[in-house]
Formats: sequence, C-alpha cells, structure tokens
Amino acid sequence: CQKAWDYISFFQVKFIQIKNFQTAIYLKTEYINDINTPCWINANVFQSIFIDGCGYGIEVDGNSDLPNESSGNTFHDIQVQCRQQTKKVIRCSGAYNTFDCMIWDTYRMSSEQIVIEFSSNSHRNYLFSNLLSTTIVDKGQYNVCKSTYEESLRIQLPITLNKPHLIGNQDDILVNAQQKYIVKQVSGKVPYGGNLANCFNLIDEQSVNYIDVPDSNPVVIELDFTKKPIQMLNCFGMYFGWGESAKKIKIEYALSATGNWVIASDVPLNVGDTIISNMKANQLYKVRITLSGYSQDHKRFRINRIFARSSMENGNAWLATTGGRMFGDIEIEASKGIIMKTASGVKWKVTINEAGQLITTKIT
Repeated sequence: CQKAWDYISFFQVKFIQIKNFQTAIYLKTEYINDINTPCWINANVFQSIFIDGCGYGIEVDGNSDLPNESSGNTFHDIQVQCRQQTKKVIRCSGAYNTFDCMIWDTYRMSSEQIVIEFSSNSHRNYLFSNLLSTTIVDKGQYNVCKSTYEESLRIQLPITLNKPHLIGNQDDILVNAQQKYIVKQVSGKVPYGGNLANCFNLIDEQSVNYIDVPDSNPVVIELDFTKKPIQMLNCFGMYFGWGESAKKIKIEYALSATGNWVIASDVPLNVGDTIISNMKANQLYKVRITLSGYSQDHKRFRINRIFARSSMENGNAWLATTGGRMFGDIEIEASKGIIMKTASGVKWKVTINEAGQLITTKIT
C-alpha cells in the first residue's frame, strides 16, 4: 500500500508453494504523514503455505497503528525450508500479527543465525515455532515467542510477589554468585546506593541503585563464570524494583572465555519490572548486561535480583540433599548435633559441651 486509502483486508491465501523468490510474502504500508488519509494492511489470512529457498520468508513492514498500519494478519501452518540464500524467515513490524510455523535446516543459511526478527516498531505479536530463542531477536514490546522447546512467558520468578513463592528461588543458580564467580561493573555511573552483591541474595529490599543513567554512558555489568562455566543454562533474567526499571536493556552472553558476545535480549523501550531471556548454552562463560534510561520521572532504576536456571546444576538458595557448598555459618540448637555413619554402617552423633569440646556418642 503506497498512498492514501490504499488497503488490503480480509484477503485469504491457502495451499500454495513459493520457491526461490527474493521475498515469499511481503506486506508493506508506506509511511504517510497525515493520519486522516491512512493506508493499512490488516485482517488477512495465510494458511498452509510452503516456502522453499526464498531470501526472506514473511515480511510485515509497517506500523502498529494508522496512518500506515500492518496488523492483525495471521500466518498458520507455514512450512519453511531454509537454503544457503535464506537471510531471514520472518521480519515483522506492526502489531497483533500471529505466526505459526515450522522452520527447517537453519544451519544451511550462510548469513548469521538470526532467523526471526521483531523490530522496535512491533508489539503484541505472537510466534509459535520450533526455534530456540537464541535465533530470535525481539526489539519490540510484549511480543510472545513460544516453541516446542520453551516459552517466553509464564516463567516462575525467583522472587516473592505478594504471596508465598518458592519454586523460582530454589532453582536460582546465581544465589551468592559474587562468592563463586567474578561479578563486576565495568563501565557507567557508579551506584548511588547498594552494591552488586545485593542482587544475588534472597532479600527483596536489598538492591543496587542508579540514577539518571544516559544512553551515551550506560551501566555495564559483567558476570564471568570462566573458572567454572555454567552447564546447560536455560534461563537468565533480572528483576527491578517496583516502578524503578531501566528503559534500555541488553543482555549478551559468551560461549568461551575469549568468544564473541551474542545478543540474547535487546529491549529498547522497557516498561516492565522483570526481564527474562531464555538463552540456551551448553557451557556459559560470561554474561554482559547493559542498562540505561529510566521508566519514571524520578530517573532511578533499582536492580533487586539477577537470577538464572540450569538443567544440569542445582539451585543455590538452599543446600540440596545431594550436597553442595555453604557460604555462611550454621547454628545448631543445644543438645542437637550432626549424625554421621561409618563405612560399616555404625552411626555416631557429634555434639559440643560447655567447654567447646566435641563429643561423639554412638547411636545404637
């Protein structure tokens, strides 16, 4: 749609195959200055489409509202075969578009392995595919990306939100991270309150606080796991104070000690209190977080928690029954003790007397 009052609506396309085109399906509304003379592409249905070897599979180019709206289009039962010449399978601006697709053989692509991209102009689009989130760049707002492997929403947060909530806490592998790994701020304004160590405990009201951080000098925080890389990471995120969120947030990761940074999440206009990145890594060596701006007039943002989950490592909020490492003191009530078993199965109880001497008692 190129001029005022151009539109494509309530159009249906079904059961076709598109092969070796530059762009298989291209919906574009040209920018128009006057909202009183708009153009739009919406309410169209594409179903059972086979796309093979195209440079771009589906491109929705426009805005989420008038005067050049591209929204509310549905793409269902889409099968895409990637080839060497394939650059992107989906590029989307606009809003309320839905994509339900299977995407095959992305390893054949000669370009970077970013297969799907939602622009900063996009919001509230829905994607269901067979791809991991590491192949998807979402620069928009409230887009939902789900797959047969993972979901980008409905993840239990490791924080108590107005009611008892322990599932996330017990899974958080970054509790006491400052004692196990290298955690530091590498650039940007210094905090006006708190410290980074506060982001890795279970006390909600302890935090690290920043004020009026410009985009030109963002706060950059690095977590270095090189001495003991995290195995099978499947979730990384951070939780801000209520109404005290950074506006721009970028999360990157490295898969080796000297490897390149890979973008996991890039949020240019954050309005929420929680950022979750479903990054996947067999071995995670580093994470870098870049933050700037603010969401409220007070110009502050406050990080309450930085958390992660692994498919191979126990959470560190509590000591697992399988054992682990403690970072604090243990206090045992009087007359109570520790029971240990010998190789032959005999149990001994270890207690302490008033003189500070350890007493062993055989348990029959």
